[in-house]
Amino acid sequence: MTVGAAGTGGLVGNNDAGLIKNSYNTGSVIGAAGTGGLVGSNIAGNLINDYATGNIKGAAGTGGLLGSSTTGSVSNSYATGIVDGTASQNLVGIGGAGVGGLVGSITSGNISNSHATGNVYGAAGSGGLVGSITSGSIDGSYATGNIYGAAGTGGVAGSSAGAVSNTYATGNVTGAAGTSALVGGGASGAAGSVNIINSVGIGMSNGTATVNDFTGATAVIVTTTNLSKTYDGSTYSGGYKVTYSALLDPAKVLGILSYSGTSQLAINANDYSIISSGLISSSAYSYTFVNGNLAINKANLTVTGATTSNPYTSNSQTNVLAASTGLLGSDTVTGVTGLATRTNVGSTADILSAATGTGLSNYNITYAPGSLAITPAAANNNPTAPFTPRAEAPTALSLAKSNTSNVIVVEATKSNHLVMPVIQSIQVADVISQPQAMNITKDPFVIGAMNNLIETSKSVRKVFYDTAQLDGNSYDKYDGLNTVSDFTPSSLVEVRYPTISTLSAHANPATQKMIQEVFFSSTGHMTRVADLSLAIARNLNLPTNVIDEIFIAGKLHDIGLPNALSNLSASEFAYQLMNEPQMGYQKLKEANFSDSIAQMVQQHHEKMDGSGFMKLSGNSIGIGGRILAVADTLESLSGHGNHLESLEPINMNKALQEIHNGSGLQFDPKIVQSCMSVFSKGYLFPNAQQASSRQINIA
Repeated sequence: MTVGAAGTGGLVGNNDAGLIKNSYNTGSVIGAAGTGGLVGSNIAGNLINDYATGNIKGAAGTGGLLGSSTTGSVSNSYATGIVDGTASQNLVGIGGAGVGGLVGSITSGNISNSHATGNVYGAAGSGGLVGSITSGSIDGSYATGNIYGAAGTGGVAGSSAGAVSNTYATGNVTGAAGTSALVGGGASGAAGSVNIINSVGIGMSNGTATVNDFTGATAVIVTTTNLSKTYDGSTYSGGYKVTYSALLDPAKVLGILSYSGTSQLAINANDYSIISSGLISSSAYSYTFVNGNLAINKANLTVTGATTSNPYTSNSQTNVLAASTGLLGSDTVTGVTGLATRTNVGSTADILSAATGTGLSNYNITYAPGSLAITPAAANNNPTAPFTPRAEAPTALSLAKSNTSNVIVVEATKSNHLVMPVIQSIQVADVISQPQAMNITKDPFVIGAMNNLIETSKSVRKVFYDTAQLDGNSYDKYDGLNTVSDFTPSSLVEVRYPTISTLSAHANPATQKMIQEVFFSSTGHMTRVADLSLAIARNLNLPTNVIDEIFIAGKLHDIGLPNALSNLSASEFAYQLMNEPQMGYQKLKEANFSDSIAQMVQQHHEKMDGSGFMKLSGNSIGIGGRILAVADTLESLSGHGNHLESLEPINMNKALQEIHNGSGLQFDPKIVQSCMSVFSKGYLFPNAQQASSRQINIA
């Protein structure tokens, strides 16, 4: 801050015929008459490329840059501070006359290419650029601040006896008589002898809009150029331009071309406005502006699904995204719909769409689908426990016949304590056909045998009487049966065991007869498969109704094969074997069996890796079909079966090892595990005599 008296300047108090060039002052200046932001008074001196930005407080003849000047000049200079030549801004019009935003007063001097932007407070003859000018000129200059004075106040000059050319003022002017938006009438308020050339004041004068007559001016259309760029994640910084409908003389162009609109700092893909303005119409040119547009176009982005190959795990798997190509800045892709999902062996292509993330509205997104392939699991790469060969032990059978009824008790003893004796009817057909056979439980011989079974082991395996069978390990209703007195004829009749009671009278008679014959059969491959399937299902703790259906399906699983397989050629046999599951399904549907039982039969040759007849894989194969597949293969490998005569029988340990090796590829690992568990507890396939104790009767 600079404080002084009359003629005080922020840089120089008095410049006598000197040159002040490329100089400035940014501090405030306080003085009296003739105070200036940079120079107090100038006599025959010149100011070039100078500026002052501080506020000025003085009296008459105070200016933002220069207080007073005689026969000097100011060019290419400016002042931006508030200039106050009054006792108080609240007492405008009282105090110093001839206050100017740039120069207080000039006598025989010139001002060119200069400007002032601060507000001006003075009295008579104050101006936005110059307070008063005598025998001088103002050219190519402008003032934009508001002016508050008294008589003869002007937007550019308070009074002038010289010339004003190519100059303009945009601030509002408030004064008394002789006030003008461009040049005032001086202290007296009377218009001076000023020569105005291509100059204009566009601010309000004493609250009234200024009307300028540009008749004769060249009409110029200023067209803003449309621009475009491709989204790159950064703000637009390419600049703007316009075209003119006429060739302009730069010396006569008033104002400064400027740009505004929504295009400023634009980043995202969209259309933005470019507004051009700032040129001021005058007697030389009258301007019309046409706005432009900035188009930020979307960039290209490719979202690619990975090409994934994973081994089968029995769980659902979903593909993943590969690296997206074309992302810019901090934009991200966090997800997408349509990634391939599958559980079983095979391949599924992505159907990609609707990517999610940040900044994705700025892209034209192309989707490149990948694929998810599930390959067969490696052998033994599954949760199945290691295979442990079981101890084989010879079977010793002792037969005893009742003296009072047609019944034989067969007791089988083995090294494993879980191998149970069984009670066997010697003439099954006779027993079934005679209602009085229910009295068999009163036979002392049978009662003794049953007591012996119960007392020697609590794990009674199966008991067959007429239409009833028991399994003390599976049916909660009979968990408490510990003595023979618990086995009454009525309880035996009520035992819940799988039965076929829904054969329709409308079924194909031949099919119905064949099914009944199978169920009455007490020997053979299907009976043994049904028995093992039953044991596996119970070991898995499946629901009772599912266990029943698996047993029935086991008894019928090969019903699709013709009876005379031995008469077929090798090719005919292969054809029949391939079509056997479907034929069995059709026969059971003809006989009105449930869909679930028929589908178990239809699926019993399917494999976990999808290489079966129907190409089903994994969990798309029902639990019954998966159990039957294990039981059917094991029974055939072990040499019990007689329907696949091409197989070379092997001992049970080797057969179990083969089943174990197929875990995850051919067989469900948890079914294999259950099968191993059943045999580790001493399970044996029923022999010809035992088999009838496991048959199902048609109610």
